[in-house]
Amino acid sequence: DPLYIIISFIITLVWIFSIQQSLNWFDGIKGLAVGIGGLGFFFLGILGLVHPELFFDPLEKTSLVANFFLSGLCLGGWWYFFKGKIILGDTGAQ
Repeated sequence: DPLYIIISFIITLVWIFSIQQSLNWFDGIKGLAVGIGGLGFFFLGILGLVHPELFFDPLEKTSLVANFFLSGLCLGGWWYFFKGKIILGDTGAQ
């Protein structure tokens, strides 16, 4: 049904834009944007372990490893962002 595809495309675009804007707004609070991003990547990795069929190719573990890698990067640098020494800015939050 073409109407279903159009509606799902619009909802997806609104969702992606909303997530990007919320992380941009969270950047003003010390450590919140990096913490939320790190936890999001971590739980996406857990979801990939529990339900690998949700990702493109269940046999290829690239997206799973990338999620845990990005989670480690975000949560590893969280302490510096929490102290307020570094601010992501508009591009970093995107």
